[in-house]
Parts: sequence; structure tokens; C-alpha cells
Amino acid sequence: MKRFLAFVFVLITIIILGYLQPIYFPVKKTEIAKVDTEQQSNFQQALPYEKLPTTGYADYIGKNSSFLINQLGMPSAKITANYNYECWQFNRSNGEYIEANVKDGKIAAIKVLNKTQETTPFHLGMILSEVSHKITIYSNFNFSYNKKQYNLELTEEDMNYRPLIAFNNDTFAILFFGQGNKKLIGIIYLDKESLLTMLPYQLNKGQQLLPNKQQSGNYSKKQLIQVINRLRKAEKLPVYTENRDNQKQAELFIEEFNEKKTLFLSDERLRKLSEIQNSPFVNLYFSLSSEEVKQWLTIENMNQNNRTIIYQEPIYDPVFTLLSWFSDPLDYPKFNHKQKEMLSVALDNHSMLILIHRNIDEKSLNKGK
Repeated sequence: MKRFLAFVFVLITIIILGYLQPIYFPVKKTEIAKVDTEQQSNFQQALPYEKLPTTGYADYIGKNSSFLINQLGMPSAKITANYNYECWQFNRSNGEYIEANVKDGKIAAIKVLNKTQETTPFHLGMILSEVSHKITIYSNFNFSYNKKQYNLELTEEDMNYRPLIAFNNDTFAILFFGQGNKKLIGIIYLDKESLLTMLPYQLNKGQQLLPNKQQSGNYSKKQLIQVINRLRKAEKLPVYTENRDNQKQAELFIEEFNEKKTLFLSDERLRKLSEIQNSPFVNLYFSLSSEEVKQWLTIENMNQNNRTIIYQEPIYDPVFTLLSWFSDPLDYPKFNHKQKEMLSVALDNHSMLILIHRNIDEKSLNKGK
């Protein structure tokens, strides 16, 4: 009997100790997992990205503006931008259209919208898999600028439609893939300052650069329509037609935006707009939702079914914005209609408005006014 009681006592003691052990002496699994995750994250960010040999337009970046004239001839137009740079436009005899941002006499960015040997190893019309066979698409970029360290991170969508490419002369290129046919529709070569100012990616380390705002630029609306039509052609879509009455309506819309915005924007959206208008950053922008556009058109007694308004502010670089729209899954559907349409562009200070009319019948247009 004594042996049985001793056995029961020992058994109960073991059970109690087994129950209390994880309470007083827990295994730190969560802490271990956390450390592993942090180490993995730091390791991924520390991976060096590949820098391609500098060729073509990548070699233009950082050189004196006179180099542009030597290579491309005199620009067809020099445009004062809304910010602290000039935009030089080149309409070449071979059909090429090139834009260059010039700041303080140096080439800060080159925008390419057509096939040319100067973009090798890339060319417009490529799909992402063709690019990834030539180079690795990276998600993290660590680099220094003015003795400060920066880290940029690309989302999965960025890597699929707006991947960032680095060159060994410390310049970059953004490749824009259209949402429609998934092909390369444009390339922007740019220096670190331009990249950190426009900042189309997540900034994990460092401070965004602030541009100097100028009162108003003189960007050509007609040239922007031509750029949009180039992007439409790249997507195998019919080009937009221009119409004087539609243009007047677009200009009236943008002039009256600040006057009428309280009629179709909620208090919360008005506060958001005010914050962005007072912000020095150009990558924080305000755009109208489809519901706000419908309300605005209703106020103007216009047919909501055959008109679209696209409004955004601020606009640092109009061509950069257009390429971003055509590569964005939310913005691209506004431009992908296969029927013939009229399009007008209006600019006001740091904002841009596009008016698309889906019925090119003149009587219908006048009736809707």
C-alpha cells in the first residue's frame, strides 16, 4: 500500500511539474522567429543590385546641355516647367520624339517614346519576360546622394510595370509597361536628384528632395495630346481627335475647379486637397474619383455616359504622369476605349485636366454644353 501511495505521489508531482514548466519557463519561439525575420529583411535590403554598363541615353545624363544639341540638333521647343527645370523637346525628322529635362545647364532626364538604338539593351515593344532574360529586376536600391544614404523599395506592381534599372555611371532608368498589351511603351533616364524628387517608389531611408516651384510653366497642350496619341498607338488603339469646342470646355473646367470644388467634394476630400496643395512634395497628388467626376458633370448639366474628366495636381513632369497613367491598372481604363474619341488637355499652374468626349458628332457635343 505504501508503495502504491508513493507511486501516486510521484506521478502527481510529475504531472504538476509538467503543467507548470511552460508557464514559468516558456520557450521563446516568437522571439526567435522575429529575429529570423529581421535578419532576412536586412539581408534582402543589403543585397547589391546590378549596374548595367552605361550606353546610349544613359550616358547623356549629367552632361552639359550643349551635348544634347551636338547629338540631336536644336530642340524644336524649350519649355519652362512649373518647377526648377527646362523641358527641351526634339521632333526629329525620322519620327523620333525625345524630351530632355535640363537643370542648371545639365541633362537631368531623357524621356523616350519610340524605338531607337540609344535605348539598347531595351527597346519599345518588349515584354517584361524579355527584359528579365537580359537583366535581373530588383526590388531594393541602396545608394548615396550628397553624402546621405537612401533606400528605395519597389512593390510587385512596380516591378511588373515600372521597374527601376541602374547604370554604372550612377544614373537610373524607369521602364514603363502598358497595362493593355503589357509591352514597353516608354523609358525615362534620370539622375539621382530627379529620382528622389519625383519619387515614384517607397522611400525607406533618407529624405525626399524638394523642388523649387515656379509660378507657371508654358507646356504645350498640343504636344501633350501628341504624346498621348503615341501611347495610344503603342496600345494599338485609335488616336484621339482634337476639337476647338472641347478644348474650350476643358479650359473652362480647370479655371472653375477651385470655384466649384465645394459642390462635388466632401469635407474630408477638401481637407485632403488642401493638405496636398500646401505640401512641398510632388509625389503626393490629388486626383478626382469617378463619382466626383459624375457629380461635377451633373452640376454642369452634361452627359455622364460620354464624357470623362481626369484631373490631377500637382504635376511635376506631364510626360512622366502620362506614362504612369498608362502603366497603372486604375488609370489606364480611362484611356483604353476602342471607339473614336475627342480629347483635350488643359493646364493651370501645377494641375492638369484631360477631357475625353466619346461622341465625335459635333451636334451632340454642342447639345451637351
